[in-house]
Parts: sequence; C-alpha cells; structure tokens
Amino acid sequence: MNYKLSAIKPFTLDFKFEFTDGRYTYLDLSNLNDYEVVENFEGSEYWYFIVEKSWNQDYPLNIVRKFKFDDIYKYGTNIRKFKEDNVIYRKATQTEYDRYMSLTRKNSSNAKIYDILLDKYNASERIQVTLV
Repeated sequence: MNYKLSAIKPFTLDFKFEFTDGRYTYLDLSNLNDYEVVENFEGSEYWYFIVEKSWNQDYPLNIVRKFKFDDIYKYGTNIRKFKEDNVIYRKATQTEYDRYMSLTRKNSSNAKIYDILLDKYNASERIQVTLV
C-alpha cells in the first residue's frame, strides 16, 4: 500500500489520501492536529529521508530521519539521495514515514492514520470520509 496526501478540503481538516491504485479517502484530522506532513521542498524546515543502504550500525535500513533543511542544503535543493556517515538516504514518502511511525511510535497521529488507511485499503468496503 502506498498513498499520498493529495488535497485538503477548504475550511475543514479533511485530508484527501490517494492510493496508488486510484482509490482515495478523506479523513477528518481535526482531532489529530499533530499529524506530520512530509514536505520535502525548499522552504520546509525539515526534510524526511529513509535509509536506503547502510554500512553504519547506528542507522539500519528503512528508518526515517528528519533533517533540518539548513543541514542538507549543501547537497542542493533538488536532492533525491545523498550519502553521509556511510549511509545512503533517499527522500521518504508520506506512506514510508507513517509506516515508520506505526512501528516506532504507535500513539503518534501518523501511526494512527497509517493503521486506519491500511485497514481501509485492505477492506472490501467502499472508501468514504472518516472522522478520526
């Protein structure tokens, strides 16, 4: 399952999550105001990267790290991958970050959204707006 945050309804906190198979759902995040949106573009304070390859035991595969933009600006503003401290990082997606949070911080808003979207994705029911 992969998804992206593709829209926010005006005047509400209904986020549109679109799956790669074309299905989508809106989730009302008004009760989860600490949900972190992965925004890897110039102007974002933090950029999110996932460990793709590692020769450093402190950073195993598939962990997601947040880097301050000022710290990685040296690699350029169109960066997709970089190597630092014997670790190759690539930009993380919203799905990857939410899944990582689901594994490491079960009570976080990102983990809760991941679990809800995983259930919806695997269900045979029709996807619809959900209040969380």
